[in-house]
Amino acid sequence: MACHLQSGPTAITPEPNSPISPNYKPTDDDIQLARYAMETLAAVGDRTHVFGMAVNRPEIVLWYFDRCGAVRSPVLNVEHNEDFLAFVKFLSAIIYVENDALGFNPFFANATEANPGVQTNLCNSFVDIPDRGDLSLKLLKVLDRLTGLVCRATLVFRAQLGKDGTTEDVVLKSSWQHVTRKSESEILTLLHSSDQANDYIVRFHHGWDQQGATGSFQRARFGQSAPIVAHDRALRHTITEYLNPITELSKPFHIPHIGWSVLQAIKFLDSLGWFHRDISIGNMGFAMVLPCNGVLVKLHDFDLSKEHGSASVAPHWTGTLPFMSIELLIHPGMEHKVGFDVEALIWTLLWIVRVYTDGQNTFKVKDHPLKTWFSNVDLAVIGKTKHHYLREVEGFTNPWYSSLEGELRALVRKLYKMREAQQDTRFETNQPQLILEDVYGLEGLIRIEDWMRTTSPRWDVPRNTCPEPCGRHCSRN
Repeated sequence: MACHLQSGPTAITPEPNSPISPNYKPTDDDIQLARYAMETLAAVGDRTHVFGMAVNRPEIVLWYFDRCGAVRSPVLNVEHNEDFLAFVKFLSAIIYVENDALGFNPFFANATEANPGVQTNLCNSFVDIPDRGDLSLKLLKVLDRLTGLVCRATLVFRAQLGKDGTTEDVVLKSSWQHVTRKSESEILTLLHSSDQANDYIVRFHHGWDQQGATGSFQRARFGQSAPIVAHDRALRHTITEYLNPITELSKPFHIPHIGWSVLQAIKFLDSLGWFHRDISIGNMGFAMVLPCNGVLVKLHDFDLSKEHGSASVAPHWTGTLPFMSIELLIHPGMEHKVGFDVEALIWTLLWIVRVYTDGQNTFKVKDHPLKTWFSNVDLAVIGKTKHHYLREVEGFTNPWYSSLEGELRALVRKLYKMREAQQDTRFETNQPQLILEDVYGLEGLIRIEDWMRTTSPRWDVPRNTCPEPCGRHCSRN
């Protein structure tokens, strides 16, 4: 619980309505208390809410903070019996309520008489999967922990899924997603209605919303009648197959195969009416194909994906900054096109061949060769910097990938010429935000696909294949 001793008398006493009236102006002390709460929510990604208390004797104000805003109580004067009783009830509740009522994620709570409280070390613990008594899930290792208040605050575990006496390595992802958006589980279920899905995207096992974790539920629980929470979010869990990090495909011959495979995955999604919208180095991986030990490159992380033409009242984040399309950086509100995902793929390939050596990134931020792709707060400046990068004539690869320099230079030149033709049309028609289909639509994707098919050596054929009798897949080493 956050607590702040106010430096002066309460400036304004709002009417006892909730949430805070838009006419209420927070004091400096209110803002300081909110900062404490925000730091807690930002640091602990699965925390649902935080209570706060501002003390300015004899007055006390109680606060409730979650990821969508705050609720403020009327001012309580502890020298008045009724207000003092309300304050004592609040303190009693803090002491005796269950952990989930205090904002700790009940999914990971494992309180017992012998082991009270919430577990902090979750590895090797088992968790329940609602409505699936036939499945068991054992957490093995934290793969990623993205904290933050306004982002999705994602927590990712490598886990072991058990069913019918067999086990499989999987990924459990917990993240805060806007309740008005389709969940990643719903999206994956729709995409896997196609028989071809397993060739292009991560396999899906199960997913669910954490019961009672939304802001509206919690606020109703604490007495707010029929709360309407703007941009309310739910804590959602998704279990998918485990994919190896794409950087483990670290040999130069892997790069063309990654490019071709992800392009086909983007095309597959487009054929079903979907955009991925976050093509990046962290959202592609590979599965091993047995028994030949070839590799199958796939896309994962679909919680930012969007259906063609869909509208939503929820905010739509788009992409990971270093890999975002130039158009989205310069014009953030632009309607998404499949070519933005294709361009993001190209930026991802350029990132790998410049930054990684045999699967390892050894650069510190201050020495990063591509830090101008992410270090500026002005998105338009980053977009113009990346446009300038396309005009370079050499230096696209590091020594490890030097054998690919000519191929990457040709791919960059292809994208540059396509964009320049679009820029000429914009100038001629006086439409500065015009998007051409043969650049950023399906026609543009096909142009890049044709380049991959016709360049020498070709990108659509694995350069090192798995052993015979299969011989169809790219080899692991």
